[in-house]
Amino acid sequence: MVLIFLILMPWTNVAWSQPLDPDPAVLSFEQSFQEGVKLYQNKDFEKARSSFEASLVKDPHNISVLTNLGMVFFEIGKKGLALAYLRRALEIDADFRPAQTAYNYVWSRLEVKELPHRLETYESLRDYLLKPVSLSSYLWLGSLFFLLSGWLLIRFFGKRKRAFEEELPLPPFPTVGFMIMIIFITFFSLTLLKVYDLTLTRATITAEKVPMHTAPNENEASLFELSQGLEVILRKSEADWVQVTYPGGPTGWVKKTELMVTTDGSI
Repeated sequence: MVLIFLILMPWTNVAWSQPLDPDPAVLSFEQSFQEGVKLYQNKDFEKARSSFEASLVKDPHNISVLTNLGMVFFEIGKKGLALAYLRRALEIDADFRPAQTAYNYVWSRLEVKELPHRLETYESLRDYLLKPVSLSSYLWLGSLFFLLSGWLLIRFFGKRKRAFEEELPLPPFPTVGFMIMIIFITFFSLTLLKVYDLTLTRATITAEKVPMHTAPNENEASLFELSQGLEVILRKSEADWVQVTYPGGPTGWVKKTELMVTTDGSI
């Protein structure tokens, strides 16, 4: 419990540091959030859950609330929901360190972390390069290397032109500028992949065990079971069912109540 509390403290300060607004709606949000933290510290997790959920209604994109709510669900034994809320927080801000720490903590305590599947290059790239970095970071780094490489190349061509005009030896090839241009192209490609990834709608399995059916009907054959905390890609929905794909694995149907959408497929 001590470890969880130490992890929790950094992001509670995010909301506390905000100045209070006389608007009752904002005060109500602050009060419910602080009450949730207090209840969490007292190990009254069900009431803390209610307080954080009340805060989330007023500010659905508050990463501090999402992170704290994720840890509350972990404490009451719902690891799938915990990971779902933490993934929502990281979708909003992939660089938010408290959510990253909490996510790694909960993920390390998951009984089933993956199912047998094909190793997909894109999903591996996503895990190591796309998920940990926000789109804004890629845009910023790409712009930086673009401007730097552009400046070096323009300076090189300027020297080359002057050398022709004054009949001087040509300047050496701009190796540094060329290497920086390669780095820019790499970041540009990763930015495009990040944008594509944000267009996919993903969800987290919240029930402990979920059978994946061949059709939207409980009487249809089951391909295999998905465990809580696993992430799937949503394809389409039909009544109370949704078609999902486990990355690198088959596509099947599960009930909507057995998962929670964590990325909405929009940027």
